[in-house]
Amino acid sequence: MNDRAAGASRTRTILPAAAGVVLGAGFLVLLWTSIDLGQVSALLARATLAPLFLALLAYAMDFVLRAVRFWYLLEPGETKRIALRPTVAPSSPASA
Repeated sequence: MNDRAAGASRTRTILPAAAGVVLGAGFLVLLWTSIDLGQVSALLARATLAPLFLALLAYAMDFVLRAVRFWYLLEPGETKRIALRPTVAPSSPASA
């Protein structure tokens, strides 16, 4: 690959990422300017924290379990075989 092709490839990679960062930052600014932070802090002060922490823990565990699942599925080697069959099979006319 020559230098010009490498530069074009790098631009095609960086440009969407930069656009995503700018768009995300714009939406965060829109969010922070359209809510009343005093009201949010008052609501959080009155909230029961145990269910909130439990929900955040479950949310974090979801990411951990997804990482473990994909690590297992994408592990190189032929030590395991994963059957690729449909999870929902159409019913046959005889059983209907």
